[in-house]
Amino acid sequence: MYEEYSRQALPSKKYRELLGSAICVFNSNNQFIIENILRIDSSTYNWYELIDKTSGDLSQPVKETITRKSDTKIASLFSNVISKRNRIVHSFQITENGEQVLRTKKKKS
Repeated sequence: MYEEYSRQALPSKKYRELLGSAICVFNSNNQFIIENILRIDSSTYNWYELIDKTSGDLSQPVKETITRKSDTKIASLFSNVISKRNRIVHSFQITENGEQVLRTKKKKS
């Protein structure tokens, strides 16, 4: 529950590993979206501009590029992944059954 580097009560190492892995996988997916936007339209967008955007702000470039070349499925899936990531990032810590875990409320409820 505690580590040498913190006096804060922490979730188990396995739980923290899972959270860290989820964030890394999200970052990889986010970068993959940027690469695809650039592959489709590098005359309108550049890597520096896109990498500075929040993931939510990438929804417009996704609609203007990827959706135009395929359908709305990728944009919908990306939006869903962003929502799930946001629930992790904006979570709060609680003790449940003697363990530290993260919990979130759904937006607007």
